[in-house]
This record gives sequence, structure tokens and C-alpha cells, in this order.
Amino acid sequence: MRAVSSHLSADEICELRTHGVEPEYYREVKSIDPELSIDEITRLRTHGVEPGHLKKIRGAAPTLSIDEVTELSTHGVPGSFVAETSREGYHFSAEELSELWSHGIDADYLRSLQQMGLKNLTSKQILHLRGVS
Repeated sequence: MRAVSSHLSADEICELRTHGVEPEYYREVKSIDPELSIDEITRLRTHGVEPGHLKKIRGAAPTLSIDEVTELSTHGVPGSFVAETSREGYHFSAEELSELWSHGIDADYLRSLQQMGLKNLTSKQILHLRGVS
């Protein structure tokens, strides 16, 4: 771990190892977001957030907190869905993205709504149109 980051203290290295953070994982997530704290990195690892998933989410929604990123991962929301909703002009919260995804809303469905002239809908409106109350 010291070869990856020479500034880590012994306590930080122990914390990372305790949570299963391997040197390569640490290196990858720090390359995506250099500002991540040890606590944030261990939370990502503990919740099974892979570096590629973090990169897609950060690319689409850079302001989401680590808690929001882990929420998306826990609910199985792919980074591509976050990116596609952003490209379509939506700015949903992590909670809204998780709810939409869990009810089968995907980017194709959102595009079809926009093609029908239904733009700037809230997540609640989209769910209502899908028959979810």
C-alpha cells in the first residue's frame, strides 16, 4: 500500500486493509477522484462499488456524494443509466434514479416520453405515467 501512496499512515493502511481495500482498488478510485478520504474509499469498497462504476457515475453526476454513489450501487443502478439520464437533460437525485430504475424505467423509456413531447418531467410524473403510484 505504501508503494501506491507513500503518505498513508499505519492507521490508514490498517483501516484500508480491514475493509478489504487492495492497493490497486485504492489507486484506481483515487485516480477517479483524488479528493476521496480513507473513510469514503472504505465505504465504496464495503458497498461493492467498483472503480468503473464510480467513474461512470462521477462522469455523469460529479456532485453526487459518496453516500449517493453507494445508494445507486446498492440498488443496482448502472452508471450508464445515470449518464443517459443526464444526457437527456434530467437531473435526478440518487434516490429518484434508484426508484426509477427499480420500477423498470430506462433511458429508452425516457427518450420515448421526450419524443412524445413530454419533456421536463419529474421522477414522480414519470412513475405516474408508468402506472406506479
